[in-house]
Amino acid sequence: MLRYAANNDYITKFILKGPHQNKKLDLKKGLLIDRNAQIVYKSGYKDVNEFDGLFFTKDSVYFVESTIVKLTTSLRKRLRKKKALLEVLFPKLKVKALIILCEGATGVRVFPEYCTIWLTKNYDPTQLLEKLIDNKNQKKEPFIKVKSKNFIEIDSVDHFRFNYFDTLSWILKKSRSTPKLPINLNFFKTNRLHQYFDIFGKLYIGYITTKQLENFIGKIEKDILDDCVFVTIEKKDNGEFCLAFFVKYTKGGVDRIDIDFDSSTAIFNKKDPKGFTSSEVKYMQYIITDEHIINSKTILAINSKISTWKSN
Repeated sequence: MLRYAANNDYITKFILKGPHQNKKLDLKKGLLIDRNAQIVYKSGYKDVNEFDGLFFTKDSVYFVESTIVKLTTSLRKRLRKKKALLEVLFPKLKVKALIILCEGATGVRVFPEYCTIWLTKNYDPTQLLEKLIDNKNQKKEPFIKVKSKNFIEIDSVDHFRFNYFDTLSWILKKSRSTPKLPINLNFFKTNRLHQYFDIFGKLYIGYITTKQLENFIGKIEKDILDDCVFVTIEKKDNGEFCLAFFVKYTKGGVDRIDIDFDSSTAIFNKKDPKGFTSSEVKYMQYIITDEHIINSKTILAINSKISTWKSN
């Protein structure tokens, strides 16, 4: 990629990383190089997204995704969040992607139009493994540093700031700010909120009590912290929307609850204690107030309405 960028003038800026960067940066948030020498966007001390590479043309910003894995389903899911985040950081630029895959990878023809696909030969590690095994007899090869006027350090990139948790708080507040409406669902249909759906996956709209939850699905065996069941509108991978509920227990642990209101049943799934959802729930516990409670009738109405939504 370095050699390609150096030899193609349409690339105006190419961000250096790893051993190729000249500076040892100690940034805490924003677009930065992390301890693993990777390009990440960090907010609230958490990595919102990681990019294998970033470069700019006259009117676009490209993010690079490279993998030797043949199945691309998971990769295609991750693209939506990466694209949406870059659209927030660089609102005046088109966001495109360069996807580097091995020959024989699946789903090559179903990537979005903004993706350019490069196919490479399958990686054969035999030669490298032989070198590593015989490392004592190998001479240290010199580090080759490619140079070009369009190579830049990451701290020189101007971009808008995206504050992860402050944005969640703003969305919660804004959704409840329309007089005579318990939840302004039209707010969630705006282009800006569709961007945020792609970044967050789910957006918080308030809470219900343990008793309300039990009225929907029956007795809960564990004690729920602060008697608070967080309610979110979630955008699924297929572009449909649904309600998803999250609880933190008094003895620790966070569960996601998917409710089938027709059968009064639910599926509980444990969340990673170090993941974004657990951090979001912890944050919401500090900003949620009594005014954010949602009555059960409104829950059923919202569930019915958003089930008809479909994103492009």
